[in-house]
Formats: sequence, structure tokens, C-alpha cells
Amino acid sequence: MTHHLNPWDRATFQGNTASIATVSMTGGTEGAAQTFAVFRDWCLENRVLLVDCRLRHDQLAECAFLQGLGFRFIELAYRPSITDLARFPPDPELTISPATEADRPIVSAIVAGSFQTGRLHADPQVGPELGTRRYVTWADRAFITPGQSVLACRLEGKTISFMTLAERGPTRRQWNLTALPPEFQGRGLAKRMWEAVLHYHHQEGVKEVTTAVSSLNVKSFNLLAALGFRFPAPEINLHWCPFGPLNQDDRV
Repeated sequence: MTHHLNPWDRATFQGNTASIATVSMTGGTEGAAQTFAVFRDWCLENRVLLVDCRLRHDQLAECAFLQGLGFRFIELAYRPSITDLARFPPDPELTISPATEADRPIVSAIVAGSFQTGRLHADPQVGPELGTRRYVTWADRAFITPGQSVLACRLEGKTISFMTLAERGPTRRQWNLTALPPEFQGRGLAKRMWEAVLHYHHQEGVKEVTTAVSSLNVKSFNLLAALGFRFPAPEINLHWCPFGPLNQDDRV
């Protein structure tokens, strides 16, 4: 087992969170229990409030072992990708361009009012308040974090949506966060926006776009499939709260 703290989440959670980066059971459960005991003590010493763990889809033995110790299944996480960007034409009504400082509060407001699915929102021991706060912080930091950027989608000169990105070399982009406010939904604008962003990437010389989508987010899952994204085998996402639920004030 390898693990690490997540310092970028400390302000949001007002305490430490951690991720299990890799885990595998190569022997019996006795050795695994001893390894986990060391990890549990590390979590208690560091006052880790939430542990996130992603397993390969076929790591069922590891999944069962961790669930037996209190980890909860949250979702299947997919990392689809697309490469044939040349087939996406520009949209005559939508403009895609780098977001400006003036877009920053607009993006924060869109994030705060849009996200309802995802692993933190779905986890009853974490809850939507913390989940939304984390998304707002994540989107805001994309404006200033090296290697990340934010695109604005404008309709008739008005910013109606956004896309936060991570650069994975000169010809690869990773989509992180995007949202369309409720007042613009149901008009086909989400698909048009994503097509326009893919055209924008093609004009930049990008060859591949990747993203991540939760099995809980059916709308985004179906939209990515309709655009031609290819889906690899998913990962299993588990959570553990060593000190009890985060949405209660009586944690031990």
C-alpha cells in the first residue's frame, strides 16, 4: 500500500484528507491486516478526516477486504478519451476562448449552483455542502495553478459556461470541471459547447482529450459517449472516514 496526504483539500475540509495511491493483496489477509493497521495509525496521527481509494475494476479481493474494514463503495470512475478532433466544426453562435479575471466570479457562481452528482455529493458521510465547496475551490484555483487553465463559453457575448483544463503535454488536454447552469439546460447547448471546445482544441494542435466521469453522472456519461469518447474499464472508488461522518459535529 502507498498513500499520501492531499494538501490542496485542507482548507476545504478544515483538516487533512488522504488518498491510497496503490494497494494490492499479494499474501493472506493476516499480512494485509497488519499493513492496514500501520496505515490506520498513520491516519489517526495525522487526523485524516477522509480517505479516498481507487482500485482497478478487477481488484475485487482488495475491494472486499477494505469494505470489511469500513470503506464504502461510492462509484465507478471512468476515464474516457477522444482523438479524432478534426471532425468537429466551429459553432456559429458559441465562442470558446480563455477565461478572464472577470469570468472568475461567474465560474464560481455556476459551480456553486450546478453540481449535484459526484463522489462527495453521493457519500452520505460527506454530503453536498462539502462537495460543492470543494468544486468551487477547484475551479477557482484553476485560474492560478501552473499547467491548468479555464475556457469560457460565450453566447451572444455572455459567459454561459466554462471548462477547466489540465495540460498533459503540448498535444493532450484533460477536462476537469464543466457545468451548464439550469437556465441553459434542455436546449442542446451542453453538447454544442463540448463540440465547440473540441474544435478549439483541434485548432490548438491538440491530438487527444481525456476526462473523468462518475457512473453517477448519467447525463455526462451519455453525452461523452454520443461525442465518440472511448471508455476503458472503470476504477472502483471507495471512501473511509476514520473519525466518523464529516457532516456531523460530534465526531470523536
